[in-house]
Amino acid sequence: SGSEEGEGFDIIIYSEVDHKKILPGTMKEIKQAVEQGTPFIVTFQESLNQIDFDGLLAISPDIVHEGAGVKTVIQNQFTKDVDFGTTEKYYKAKADNTSLVLAVANDEQESPIVAIKQFKDGKIVYYGMDDLKSSFKNSPGYPIFWNGLKNFLIGVDDITNFNHRGGTVLTFEMDKHIETPYGVVQGKRVVLDTNGIYLIDGKQHTVNTWNEKESNTLAEAAVNEAKKGDTYRAEEVLREREVSLEMILLIIASVIIAAELLYTKFRGDF
Repeated sequence: SGSEEGEGFDIIIYSEVDHKKILPGTMKEIKQAVEQGTPFIVTFQESLNQIDFDGLLAISPDIVHEGAGVKTVIQNQFTKDVDFGTTEKYYKAKADNTSLVLAVANDEQESPIVAIKQFKDGKIVYYGMDDLKSSFKNSPGYPIFWNGLKNFLIGVDDITNFNHRGGTVLTFEMDKHIETPYGVVQGKRVVLDTNGIYLIDGKQHTVNTWNEKESNTLAEAAVNEAKKGDTYRAEEVLREREVSLEMILLIIASVIIAAELLYTKFRGDF
């Protein structure tokens, strides 16, 4: 049937596929599955510009280019705190007009490396890094990115998605009604720059901001308090030692006096 290609899968991933072995009608079946809500991820491979994806691509690939750094341009629940590093191969490309670009190459045209777009009831993702020749795959951020992306695509909420650092930017594919600590806003993006609760789609997002200078001041105060405590304890130990020494001297003096008295008595001076 027309939906067999995507039936039973949470996500369809196109990766390391020999395009010459793709059967006629395969893309049509995948397209139907995506239209009905199945997410579709296309990853980098050098034959992408030879394949007719029938609209299932968030970018228009041109030529494969050698080497570039990759930077995040929009932070969301699966790109925040992720360093994409560098990739030895990527496509010089342009994003589709309806695509949201999350990461780009450091080239003159800022070719999209991570892009996402809505396709009827489904979502299409382009991941344009060559994992075999990039630093990202071996970084701590790699599993964080893919786990966050997976949860986003299949609608699984992760508790960490609702706790944000100040300055994080959340982006959406359509306008949202957002209740912020400073009032209600409407739009496809919101900057989380104020401490407090943001209400989005009926879910609470908590934002914590901090001032680095204040943090340093607090840290210094804590160190000073610790030093004061150490000094106080050292003085206590010193006083205890002084008291102990006085007691020892008194005992020694008493023993000497007693010995002299005994010696005098035995000599018959008394």
